[in-house]
Amino acid sequence: MNPLRQKLASFLIDAAKRGIDSLDPGSPHIEELKKIDADNIIREDINKICETVSIAEIAKIFSLSARLQTVSKEKRGVIKDELKRIAQDAAVRAESKFGRLKTPERYRRLLWEV
Repeated sequence: MNPLRQKLASFLIDAAKRGIDSLDPGSPHIEELKKIDADNIIREDINKICETVSIAEIAKIFSLSARLQTVSKEKRGVIKDELKRIAQDAAVRAESKFGRLKTPERYRRLLWEV
C-alpha cells in the first residue's frame, strides 16, 4: 500500500477505535464487538477499503475531516454525510475487488456514524 493510503488507513483505524471507545460501556454493541475480534476485523477491512480509494477521495477525506473541527454543528452533519458516502462507495468497491468484508453490516453502519 502506498504511504498516502497507509496514512489514511491509520487515521481511519484510530477514528474507529475512538468511536468504539466512545460507546456506552453497557451498550450491547460492545459485547458483540468483543465476540468478533473487532480490532483485527476492522483493521483488515479498513486496509482493503483504503486500497480502493482514489487519491482525490483521500484528499477530500482529509480536507473534510479537518473542516469538521471548525464548522458549526449544522454543517458538521453535512460533512459527516459526505464522509459516510465516500466510505460507503469505497466499501462497495472493496467488496467488488476483494470479496465480502468481514465487518458485519450492522457494525459497519455503526462505524459510519462514529
